[in-house]
Amino acid sequence: MSKITETKLQIACNQIPGYFEVTQMLQQYILINGLSEATFSSYSRKLVDLALYFNKLPENITEDELREYLSLLIKQACALYFRHFNIYKNEKPARAFRLIIFYRVFVTS
Repeated sequence: MSKITETKLQIACNQIPGYFEVTQMLQQYILINGLSEATFSSYSRKLVDLALYFNKLPENITEDELREYLSLLIKQACALYFRHFNIYKNEKPARAFRLIIFYRVFVTS
């Protein structure tokens, strides 16, 4: 994990009650299902960004808040797209959306 991610993770664990347990549940799921450490690292970065944006656990984020967040990611991706033509417009938001659905369906159920 990069130092930036570790710092964000530490902030989330300190600011959001129960976030450490979210990370543990995700790591257990990744391990049990034979997924890689890189998958855990990628998923945890996206989840920590989402949790810190709303300052709450991912499972407590409403559908309206999720739409707001995805809209923000799309706007950011569009801005990047116009500055750097090799970045695809919907790449980041689509991955973030899949991760959130994955977390809600598999990890918290």
